[in-house]
Amino acid sequence: MWGVRLDSGDLVELSHKVRKILDDAGLRDAKIMATGDLNDQKLQAITDSGAPIDVFGVGTALATSSDAPNLSAVYKMVEIRGSGGKRYTAKQSAEKSTVPASKQVFRFADHDLIAGSWECPSCSPGEATSEALLRPTLLHGQVMEPIPSAREAREYCIEAFKKIQPGHRVEYSAELLEIMENLRA
Repeated sequence: MWGVRLDSGDLVELSHKVRKILDDAGLRDAKIMATGDLNDQKLQAITDSGAPIDVFGVGTALATSSDAPNLSAVYKMVEIRGSGGKRYTAKQSAEKSTVPASKQVFRFADHDLIAGSWECPSCSPGEATSEALLRPTLLHGQVMEPIPSAREAREYCIEAFKKIQPGHRVEYSAELLEIMENLRA
């Protein structure tokens, strides 16, 4: 085992606990990596504390000036497919919980529905029509459609926001809620 990665919570406190667990298991050479919106001030405070952290991962603060607006984005695994079929994963911690399964967002006139990627709520007889909002941009290494310019992306966002009226709400599909509940159990 190369090591473990800590990316949230009190990195100093957690690193001491993790180091003890690793050492007690005979994994004294295992590394501890810390990530999570780190910048030079946080790195200095962590290293000054004597935390047993071997490696730091710095992203946004390294590539973006601190006086420039930025959007932090995080990839979370929600589904694993293998020879044993499909298995859902989710993070259960109170401050950073995730929703399992690959998803699609359907926009109706008065609400958005977050559903499993395999669901089609507008396909049922008598259901209102909706627009699927998520589209693949890259499949098997191939770009699926031209990447819009910054101006085109801005115009698309402006038009999309016009469709959201006061009282617009977001819901989860019954099937996705059932998967969430089963995974928690």
